[in-house]
Amino acid sequence: MQKWYAVLAILVLSLAEVQAETHVVNPIQSACTSPCDNWGCCCGMSSVEINLSSISIRNCFSQGVYCGNERHSAAWIYEIPELPEGSSISTMAFAGNRSGSYGSGYLYLRWVSSSQLSATTITETVSYSDAEFSINWPSSSSYSFIIPSSMHEAGQSGYVMVVASASNESTMNLHNSGQYGARMFMLVEEEEICVGDFNSNEQLDVDDVLSVNNAYGTFNSTCDFDGNSYIDVDDNLILINFYGDCE
Repeated sequence: MQKWYAVLAILVLSLAEVQAETHVVNPIQSACTSPCDNWGCCCGMSSVEINLSSISIRNCFSQGVYCGNERHSAAWIYEIPELPEGSSISTMAFAGNRSGSYGSGYLYLRWVSSSQLSATTITETVSYSDAEFSINWPSSSSYSFIIPSSMHEAGQSGYVMVVASASNESTMNLHNSGQYGARMFMLVEEEEICVGDFNSNEQLDVDDVLSVNNAYGTFNSTCDFDGNSYIDVDDNLILINFYGDCE
């Protein structure tokens, strides 16, 4: 009996809890924006440098048509995988490590159709973002920003571009390789499953009991509730204990 109660307790927990798993998504491609080469346009971003090991970003300033320095922003492309049926993203975050200056800035996010970065797609992301919000780059070496749920609540998959900027005119360095590079974190929750509901009517009823009885005395992983791979009286007792509507 002690064995049966222990197995029953495990099953109760598995029925009551929503399964959640953290996924880490690394960028497919990254870039640092550069201003145009024309005189007086130091705050533009008409060219890019691709896949640098560290990306330096900063704001610009100018007096009239004279540049005090150049603006640089960072951009990444991430591929968000298609989730299994019944799963959803509950939380999405953008995180990594940095050094140098700190302070305010912006993140721009946009669903895009291609994994290729260019000055044009970066400009379009900033101008027509699906999500845009102000951030505060911390003075610590690591940063983490929660992405608005509007980016993932529809369950969309595909490519997401992230563009990051800084309001400070001093340089900030964003790590862009290895375990400290800019990454997307997703907390994926799986829909609660009613264990033993073989006919998917959201009830544990006589048909489900008959399914276990029909498998009695066989090795059957589908009807095995106590983990011994063999269908016996314990499997019947566990199912009967939850007889009725799935909760």
